[in-house]
Amino acid sequence: MRVGVLDGRAAEVIARCAVDGHHDLLVLSEHGHGGPDGTGLGSVTHKLFSRASISVLLARTGRAPPTDSAGRAIYRLILAPLDGSQRAEYALTAAGPIARAHEARLHICHVLTAPDLLASTLRSRSAQRHLTQLLEVNRAESEAYVTEIARRLTAEGVEAQAVVHGGPDAPEHIHDALGHEDADLVVVCAHGASGAGDLPYGRAVQTLARFGTVPLLVVQDVETSAFAAAAARAPDQRPGH
Repeated sequence: MRVGVLDGRAAEVIARCAVDGHHDLLVLSEHGHGGPDGTGLGSVTHKLFSRASISVLLARTGRAPPTDSAGRAIYRLILAPLDGSQRAEYALTAAGPIARAHEARLHICHVLTAPDLLASTLRSRSAQRHLTQLLEVNRAESEAYVTEIARRLTAEGVEAQAVVHGGPDAPEHIHDALGHEDADLVVVCAHGASGAGDLPYGRAVQTLARFGTVPLLVVQDVETSAFAAAAARAPDQRPGH
């Protein structure tokens, strides 16, 4: 272990130190003594989710980790939300080994959302029928997708289970759906189907960081150098904006 004291603006210095020191993981509390700001995070943590470009473990201040009989922290249920993209599946490179090491259950989760359609297009019974059929097919495909991934991980010695949330009668935001699982840790890739863009962490990740209540491990899938130009253009960029 190394201990250091650095001068400067906290978020900027921490982000630069993480990259320059070739660290693999940045461990943060969701907020410090100043409490959360309007984003649900502390100001430093909030800024780091726009600046830092490595993997991040976000601890929750009101949630102590579970422990075993010897008092050691241990995970019992780990959640890995996927959106169907190979990029999002990169999180499994961390979620699988962590679950195996802790002998934890790993839920491979997909959250269904209703199509974004104009209300005026759904007035006819025919339109409603087609929408219902589309949602049913989408659910079946989603269940098949996460079931196959869970099967593969089970063959690798992980206690994995497929879970699909949402539907036509109960559309859920990702942070709401994952909150129903009572997980000890959520493991997610920094980016999903929409790609990396110029942000170190995608919108879904920032939503989980801001509104989630479960400790969050974000596995970075993009090289740090890819974000250097974006960080220089927008040093004060705020998550979700």
